[in-house]
Amino acid sequence: MRHRPSSRLARLAALAFAAVIAFATLWPLPDQPQTNEQLCVICGALGGIDFLSNIVLFLPLGIALGAAGVRVSRALLLGAGFSLGIEILQWQVVAGRDASLGDLVSNTMGAVVGALAVTSHRVLLYPSPRMARRLASAMTVVLVVAASVGAWALRPAPVFWKYWSQWAPTRHGFESFGGELLALTLNDRPIPIGSVIDPTRETATFSEGIFQVDARLVPDSSSPGALLIARAGNPIDEEFELVQRGRDLLFRARRNAARLSLRSPVVALPGAFGGRPVGPVEISAYAGVARIELVAGNAAGVITADSIPLTLGRTWQVIFPLDIRDPSLHGPGAMAFLTVAILPLAYWAGLGVIGSATLVWLGSVALLLLGGLPMLAGIAVGGPWDAAGLTLGSAIGLALARVSAARTSGSGGRRLPTGTLLR
Repeated sequence: MRHRPSSRLARLAALAFAAVIAFATLWPLPDQPQTNEQLCVICGALGGIDFLSNIVLFLPLGIALGAAGVRVSRALLLGAGFSLGIEILQWQVVAGRDASLGDLVSNTMGAVVGALAVTSHRVLLYPSPRMARRLASAMTVVLVVAASVGAWALRPAPVFWKYWSQWAPTRHGFESFGGELLALTLNDRPIPIGSVIDPTRETATFSEGIFQVDARLVPDSSSPGALLIARAGNPIDEEFELVQRGRDLLFRARRNAARLSLRSPVVALPGAFGGRPVGPVEISAYAGVARIELVAGNAAGVITADSIPLTLGRTWQVIFPLDIRDPSLHGPGAMAFLTVAILPLAYWAGLGVIGSATLVWLGSVALLLLGGLPMLAGIAVGGPWDAAGLTLGSAIGLALARVSAARTSGSGGRRLPTGTLLR
């Protein structure tokens, strides 16, 4: 039996993706310590991000398998077997790699989701009006639930453990801070290097994750990279970090995202260390419920300040695999994230809902995401970047729905086959 050219191409793509995955996961990292926690599902402080990243990593392999005609059940077996082989090699052979049950589960999920997306692509791309309404309704529920979790993740996290203050520590992902930290205080209490921060002895607001950090320092004028000025942490978690990135001040405070093994978002004060150095710089960072306030002032009396709202659009920083510290990307990232989030809903609503009811539906969801859920959760109401993302995603989804409708009506008035959700 001959295979169609498209099937051969899909099989070659599956082999190529498998090779890429093997290279990415089996390259030795001898400098990395091994945790020996093979039975954990969410492993480490960023285990949630690793779990989501592994799903995305195996997604193209699943798509290629589905395009090659592999059934979903067989894609599950192939994905699980391939992942199991990788985990065994990571456990017994490859240096510096951690094998875990969570990797096996997430890798298999990625392969299955990819194959399922291909085998059900017709019902997703060309649904009947009735199916489109069902998909739009389901997507609305998914958005509301995901946004509720995201809004909760951006709230301050309660403090349960003791932390230790660290001055200019050496940590992975940061360059050495070549400046000088002269003083560091937490809620107006000095915290010298190595001092213990006990939440039972701090203010009530600190135990709720609300606090203020002040520092006096001579900034590093030689390196444009990310320089860790100070942090408070322990072997399990981190409460805050102060970072210099060129002329910008970066600050991260522990949010509920850390309780899900995700990444707490970083905020920035551009130009905090700008201009000629005329002496020490005084910086202050207040971690509130709905926003973070940053202030920097130098000996010349130049003060830079900003109040950064924590809107729902910041959720992308919580789940993104890379730690994006460049402040110029934070706003566009929020817009892109919300554009992708609402686009499928707009597409299916455009295919299944008649007339102005589509705009009412999308407008109601957008208002809920911009204001309703954030106010209920206590985070900031969505700003211009959030609104732009929801508007752009809705516009693109509706435009694609019109193109799809024109295509199906142009095929003799008959809608294309919708297929089945499972094969």
